[in-house]
Amino acid sequence: MIRLFLALAYLGGLFLAGGYVYRHVQRFDGELCVGKGRVENVAARPAGAGGIRPMERNLAIDVIPFKDMNAARRHFDADGQYDTATLPFSLRLEDVVILEQLPPREVLEVQAGRDKAEYPAKAGTAITLDGEEVAVLELRPWTGLIRNAQGRPAASLSLRRPGEAWMPRILLEVNRWQSVGEAMAIRFAWFESESAARDLLPNVLTGLETARWGVREGESVHWVSSFAPGTAIKLSGGEEVTLLQADLSHEGKQPAILLRAQKPGGEEEGWVNANGTSRDGSILFEYPTAAKSVVFLHAWRDGAALMASFDSGNASGVREMKEHDSWMPEGSAYELRLDQVMAAALPMHETEMPLREAVLRTAEGEMAVREGESQAYKGARIAFRRIATPPRVRYQFAVLPEGGGKGSGQTLSPGDSLRIGEWRFRQVESNPDAATMAVLRAERSLGGAGKLIGATLFMAGSIGWVLLMYRFRWRKS
Repeated sequence: MIRLFLALAYLGGLFLAGGYVYRHVQRFDGELCVGKGRVENVAARPAGAGGIRPMERNLAIDVIPFKDMNAARRHFDADGQYDTATLPFSLRLEDVVILEQLPPREVLEVQAGRDKAEYPAKAGTAITLDGEEVAVLELRPWTGLIRNAQGRPAASLSLRRPGEAWMPRILLEVNRWQSVGEAMAIRFAWFESESAARDLLPNVLTGLETARWGVREGESVHWVSSFAPGTAIKLSGGEEVTLLQADLSHEGKQPAILLRAQKPGGEEEGWVNANGTSRDGSILFEYPTAAKSVVFLHAWRDGAALMASFDSGNASGVREMKEHDSWMPEGSAYELRLDQVMAAALPMHETEMPLREAVLRTAEGEMAVREGESQAYKGARIAFRRIATPPRVRYQFAVLPEGGGKGSGQTLSPGDSLRIGEWRFRQVESNPDAATMAVLRAERSLGGAGKLIGATLFMAGSIGWVLLMYRFRWRKS
C-alpha cells in the first residue's frame, strides 16, 4: 500500500512539473492593437519579457508583419525591440460603442531638480515647497494671450476691489479703448522704446477727441467720431439719427449728446450720457476719458509696461509694472494687476479656446498657472496639465479562422475577458485612442477545451493504470 501511494505521488509530481514547464513554454503575454474596421493577428511584447516560445524575437516595428500597421505605429514605440506571436485566427474590430465619456484628469506637476511629483489639481490640495505650503484655491476658465508671430501687441489686466477676489481677466488690444462698465476706461499702446512710451504718457485728459457715438443695426454698430451739429447716421431701414447738440457738462454733471431719431412712425429726441446708451439701447455714446477712472498702459517690450491713472480727471500717478505686479492708484476703487504684455500675441477668450487655469495661494500672493504652461516658484517649476481620460467602451469583434471562412461575433466590455482557444484578451484601460482603436492585452497559456480534456483523460488513465497494476500484483501475492 505504501508503494501505491508513493507511485501515485510520483506520478502527480511528474504531471505538476510537466504542466509547469508546458505552461512556461506556451506562455505569451503581450498586446494586440487593431483599428476600427481593420484586421490583426499579431501580438507583440517588449523583447526579453519572459517566456521561451515567441514566434519571432527582437524585431523592430517596421519588420513585424502587422496587418494593421497604422494602429501598431500609433501604439508601440517606434524605437523599441519586440518579441511577437502570431495568432491562429484574426480579430476584426467591427464596432466601438462608447459607454461613458470620462472628463480629463487635472494634475499639477512639480519638478524640483531631478525630483518630480504629481498632485491632483483640485481646491484644497496642498503642496510643500522649500518649507512653504502652497495651496490650490480654485480651477477656472482661462482667458489671456497666446504668443504668436503673426499677432499684434496686446496686454491683459485683472481688477479687484479691496478684500475681494480678482475679476475675470481683461484683454487689451493695441490703440483701442476698453471700457469696464461705466466707471473705468483703459487704453493700451505700444512704442519702440521706453523713452517714447514714457514721453507720451498724458499729463491731462483730452476732451471729445477720444469719444464717438453710434447706432445699432442688427449685430453691427455704425460709429461716428464727429460731434458737429447736424451729423447724421442713416440706416438701411430708412431710420435716420441726427446729432443736435454736444454738452460737455449737461445739467452740470457729465457730458451728454442730444439726438433726434426719425422713424417711419414719427420722431423722438433724447439725451444720451457719456458711456451710456439710449433708453432702448439702440444709440451709444462712448467717451472713455469721461469715465471716473481712466488708465493708460504704455509698453515697449514683453513683460513690462508703464501705467498712468486718472481719477475724476485728476492724475493719480505713474507706475512701472512687470507681469504679475499689482497697484492700487490713489482714489481708485480697484487694484490693478498686470498679467501679460506681448509684442506679438493673439487674444483668446474662453469661448474660443476652452482652457483652464489653476489658482494657487502662495506667501507672495495668488499665482495662476495656465493649462499647458509652467511657472517657477521656490526653486521648483509648477505645471498644470489636463490629461485626457480614455472613454469606457465596448468592442465588437469578428473572429476570423486562419484558413478563411465565416467569422463568429464576440463582444469585449471593460473589466471582462474574452477567451478564444489558448488566448485570453482584456482591454488595456490606458489606451488614449480607445474610441477608434482597440488595444488588448493578449495572453496565451495552457488551456483550450480540447487540451484540458485530453490532459484530464491522460492523467486519469495513468492513475487507473497504476491502480490496476498494483491490484494485479496484490492478487498474485
